[in-house]
Amino acid sequence: MADKLFERGLFIAGDSAHSLSSFLIVPHDHAEVLLEKQRSARDARDSFVFHLSSCRIHIKCAFGELVMRWGMFWRTLAFDLKKCNQIMQVAMLL
Repeated sequence: MADKLFERGLFIAGDSAHSLSSFLIVPHDHAEVLLEKQRSARDARDSFVFHLSSCRIHIKCAFGELVMRWGMFWRTLAFDLKKCNQIMQVAMLL
């Protein structure tokens, strides 16, 4: 999966609990911003974190709507990843 995402120039927006990888984009450490001497670099990083957070909020709300609408998402799906992907796609279309 990681190779396919990377080849297409796609990524997954994660939170700071995950580590950065070729397909997962995460916010930087705020302590790093405080130590930064150049204001423009700090402002660019703050802007990045703000926009990443905005994207994640929209995604989180969309999944929240799916969970509220379809009771099957109230628990962990006990299927393989391919089947879970198909279930999510069908739920989004409906």
